[in-house]
Amino acid sequence: MAPGLMVHINRSIADGVRLEELDVADKELAGALRTQYASGPLRAWGLRVSQERLWKDIEAGDILLSYNSKRFIYSSAVCLKYPFRGDPAFVRVAESIAHRIWGRDVQGKTWPYLLFLNDLKQVDIPLGRFNELTGYRFNAIQGFMVLKRERSERLLEELSELSESGVVEAITRPTVRAEAENLHDTIVERLFAIGELIGYKPHKNWSFENYRYDVVWFRPTGRVPRCVFEVQIGGNVSEALGRLKHAYDLWNSLIFLVSTPSQFEKINVLLAGTFHEIAEETSLVNVSDIEEFYKFKGRFEWLERRFGLRVK
Repeated sequence: MAPGLMVHINRSIADGVRLEELDVADKELAGALRTQYASGPLRAWGLRVSQERLWKDIEAGDILLSYNSKRFIYSSAVCLKYPFRGDPAFVRVAESIAHRIWGRDVQGKTWPYLLFLNDLKQVDIPLGRFNELTGYRFNAIQGFMVLKRERSERLLEELSELSESGVVEAITRPTVRAEAENLHDTIVERLFAIGELIGYKPHKNWSFENYRYDVVWFRPTGRVPRCVFEVQIGGNVSEALGRLKHAYDLWNSLIFLVSTPSQFEKINVLLAGTFHEIAEETSLVNVSDIEEFYKFKGRFEWLERRFGLRVK
């Protein structure tokens, strides 16, 4: 079980990484990766130095379940481990790769015990269902775990049944999350991940009364949304502004409408007329700015943690 920030899961699991980004110094590893990922992006996860013993217990073919916000969201299979040997030179190569993929943690350390993955599938297993299948009683998954075989049998059976029934779909296209038809969902995921990185408690598709909001951010101890986002790629702009007005009137939330430049003129007309009451309070954001900030935030988030620049 591999809990992680959404920015890290998106980066190395969902979206994948181009081999050219990593500048792999070990020729043996570079060759193995070119063979394994000849037709698509590289997918990987990493463990800390303190988790080396867990890493040693993992074998090719083992299933990795990616976890975030009380749900397991991706299943993948281990196809390769690195470092190949315990020589410090190999560990340094692994550290360089991990740094290029995920950056560093608050102590400036990275995740050098690498698992390279294939057979990626998108799943949706709530933590409660996981507990039912395995006999655990977790309230949350706090760190990387290797399940005992007897505990994992029913879980593996369920994954197999879901796959055979078509409920679980293999992800074969390397840029599936970035394709134009999924832009709305991609930006929702980015906003969720940014909120998590900043230190808020984010929620996607959050409902209150008869309203459903694309993304909301709560302060760690907050009871109402501090920030509310609507992502408007197409469809009814008036409905999106109506939801934002409701959030502002009810909770005095910071409200954001994320859209494309082609929609800006229509939005500004509505803000100057029907929704003039929230014209000053509504922040209109270009989808490209969300992508840019997401990449920047993910790269330097560890420094913010180190300097204590977090939401409280």
